[in-house]
Amino acid sequence: AELCFENGVLDAAAEYFVEAGEFVRAAEIRHDQNRFLEAAELHLKAGDNETAGTIFASQGDSKRAADCFLAAGRMTVAGELFEKAGDFRRAGTCYREAGFERQAAHAFIRCQSWKEAADALEAVILEERTRTGTGQNPQHARELQTLVLQAGKLYDQAGDLERAEVVLEKGGCHVAAAEVALRRGRFAKAAELFLEGNQPVRAAEVLQQNGEEQAAARILGEYHRGRGSDQEAAHYLEVAGEFFAAGDVHRRLEDFMRAGQAYEKAGDRAQAADMYRVGGNAARAAANWEKIERWEDAAACWEEAGDARRRAAALVKAGRLLDAGEYMRVGGTEVRH
Repeated sequence: AELCFENGVLDAAAEYFVEAGEFVRAAEIRHDQNRFLEAAELHLKAGDNETAGTIFASQGDSKRAADCFLAAGRMTVAGELFEKAGDFRRAGTCYREAGFERQAAHAFIRCQSWKEAADALEAVILEERTRTGTGQNPQHARELQTLVLQAGKLYDQAGDLERAEVVLEKGGCHVAAAEVALRRGRFAKAAELFLEGNQPVRAAEVLQQNGEEQAAARILGEYHRGRGSDQEAAHYLEVAGEFFAAGDVHRRLEDFMRAGQAYEKAGDRAQAADMYRVGGNAARAAANWEKIERWEDAAACWEEAGDARRRAAALVKAGRLLDAGEYMRVGGTEVRH
């Protein structure tokens, strides 16, 4: 081989070098002869995958080049070459092994490997969160949310709705997570997520759909109260059984009778009595005072109601016997107790 090489008999020299196991020397001769693919094959036989890959790539054989760089452990280069060759699944796998999750996701999307793409994007999201912590600027927060939504959509396309819901909720995309939870039949969770996503009306619709009328009414009551729609708020709060809150709303509306009724249902007899009295129903106010044994207040209300007998009875129970006696003497009222 050496004699042939020194005398310019290159084909014979290359053959002799191959026979002698000197594949690199043979490859160099073939390279100098511009027989590049033969040179690449000889470098492969010599175990020099990286040089072989470089030659294959220069000759436009991206697939063979990618295989060589993969064997050499050059994952990033292998990924780029597999992508160039149109083998996006293997490109994505190489990118993931190299830690290039974003490029991996793009490659998996191109071959419609939705689950693998979603896994890669989730890794990107985790990396971004770890890198920026909680002090991220608004622009970065929007970009991160876009990634979360994309990951959720990819899990959805892969048919993994559970994972889609989890990644969306963790990423703060509560409304999108709620829609997925709803499709999974998780009504209570969907309602909770709609609330976290500031969509109380949708949350209430979901609960109504699930037959939870009171829970839905409670949400709508608070929603309307927050908006200043007091009439609607009072209605829904009463449907929800939130009578104390409903009473507060009726009081603000100066609908004292309905406020009294609501407080009465809530068991707040004192406030109910105050509202009935202001609303002009002194007898009902007195009855509420009696329920909590506020006898002097009851007596005053019975007086306003013009019921002398019950006023006197209330005074007796209040221990004001002289007042009760004087009242009965003047009014001729008989009180049995």
